[in-house]
Amino acid sequence: MRASWLVRIFSALAIAAFISSWADAKSSGSGFAIGDGTFVVTANHVVRGCTTINIPDVGSATLVKSDPRADLAILRPSRPLAAGLRFRSGHPVRLGEEIVVIGYPLRGLLSSPPTITTGIVSSLAGIRDDRTEMQISAPVQPGNSGGPVLDRAGNVVGVVQSKLDAIKTAEITGDIPENVNFAVHSAIVTCFSIHIHSAMTSVYLRRRSQYLKLPRSHCPRSSLSSASTSIWRRRRQT
Repeated sequence: MRASWLVRIFSALAIAAFISSWADAKSSGSGFAIGDGTFVVTANHVVRGCTTINIPDVGSATLVKSDPRADLAILRPSRPLAAGLRFRSGHPVRLGEEIVVIGYPLRGLLSSPPTITTGIVSSLAGIRDDRTEMQISAPVQPGNSGGPVLDRAGNVVGVVQSKLDAIKTAEITGDIPENVNFAVHSAIVTCFSIHIHSAMTSVYLRRRSQYLKLPRSHCPRSSLSSASTSIWRRRRQT
């Protein structure tokens, strides 16, 4: 990954710091800007139940839309970030493909700049063949959630979601899993972000003319089985 790409990627990263409404507990996760930097993508569980969202060095942010089933959220910062990341177009991510994870894990304990880990796409599906997720081997920690999973060209192929709970898995299987982590496929993210853009454009057009309409999006809605959702809730979210 070239140095120029890293500069662009770093300028699009965001720390989503929030205050929970139920316990006034402060926490943080990762996120990244898309498009012209107006919107920030992160994980839904990063901002779920919060009363205040703040992006350091940027300012406050508002929650535009969230999808608990896909564990995705779109934020709108008070001012745009310097750049936005691009989603990969063309061929989908491949099994065994090298990937890069960038984010802000264990904020306050590790370094302040973004942390980079590398790995491969271990599986194109999550637990119980959940096709909205992929399994990755790149190490992730609490605080990585919502950060981008990139290919070697710096394009987004996924969003970090969770890691397998090693302690609970060891209690059940007698073995400690290593680097079993999960990310939402970029196809789910792009459809989610397209719905946001289309909705906002539709509102804008209706303000200008009552006769203008946008075509309906044909992106498939993400769906998780109740069994997969139950298992996802038992996994340790990062």
